[in-house]
Amino acid sequence: MIHEKCMLFNPEFQSTLKETSEDTKAKEFMTTCSMDAINFDKIMQCYANQIRCPIPKSCDSLVVRNDELYLIEFKNGKIDDEVNMNIKLKIYESLLVLLDVVEKNIRYSREHVHLILVYNESKFHPSKQFKKYRKSKAFIGKKISSYAEKPFIQFGLNNFQNFHFKTVNTYTQQEFEENFVNMISSSS
Repeated sequence: MIHEKCMLFNPEFQSTLKETSEDTKAKEFMTTCSMDAINFDKIMQCYANQIRCPIPKSCDSLVVRNDELYLIEFKNGKIDDEVNMNIKLKIYESLLVLLDVVEKNIRYSREHVHLILVYNESKFHPSKQFKKYRKSKAFIGKKISSYAEKPFIQFGLNNFQNFHFKTVNTYTQQEFEENFVNMISSSS
């Protein structure tokens, strides 16, 4: 259990999933969900100020439900190799800061922290040929994974599952609404 006086619960960090999903450059939101969330970018700024270091890269949002934490990164633009490496850096740095803030270790993360990457399928990659190939590969991968009753994890993020996080999921915006938002809403 996370102590109620933990900085995560400071009102200045409280937000909604919609607000934390905003792509400020494109002026778009990746979800319309008004569910309570913690603006993890603000947590990182505060953390960096406290220890006097440059602001680490961070995931966008943290949702806390019971003893489970959901670290969420929204990616509205294309995901190429450079962006993919940047996403992985955000994940590592966010996890390190999260564990420090809640005063827990990696075992806690493996038992209670979930990672979710939400991406915009229509902006997946600039090349139409690559986009078509990736969509068909993702379709086949998702189909096979569903038979195995396991999630299809894209962008090489499967390496984080079981070692760093309890679960890892990569969702399109629609899948995020269907699989995460609906699940959390029904359990509240």
